[in-house]
Amino acid sequence: MLPFYYFSVTTNIIMGILLVLFSGNNDERNEKYPIVKDTTFLLILMVVSGIFAVLTLLSPIEGSLPVIGDLIPSVSGILGCIVLFKRWFVLSNPEKEFPAFFEKVIAYEKIIGYCCLGAGCVHLFVPHIIFL
Repeated sequence: MLPFYYFSVTTNIIMGILLVLFSGNNDERNEKYPIVKDTTFLLILMVVSGIFAVLTLLSPIEGSLPVIGDLIPSVSGILGCIVLFKRWFVLSNPEKEFPAFFEKVIAYEKIIGYCCLGAGCVHLFVPHIIFL
């Protein structure tokens, strides 16, 4: 379905920009743009992106193969959600420890950001490629 497609592309691009430009503890940028440390913004982006990543898998674009046609943008969206969940969790519960299960994904935060950007941009311009 087309609205899920555009929301998936948009959230992937937003997550990619957020993960690439604001990864790590770059305090100068984080102080200049305080929205990247806002728990409400991170929670909303995480939930919306996760929902549309799953819905993109369930309703592929016409002409592409089911599941395979939208697999890469969906996987990058889900991985981006995991990274945003970690950021939200650390900001909202600083005294609690983040589950160790996701630490392997969190180690590749910047690479996941580039994958989100690439999947979002390519999927926007060429939606009928079989593996994207």
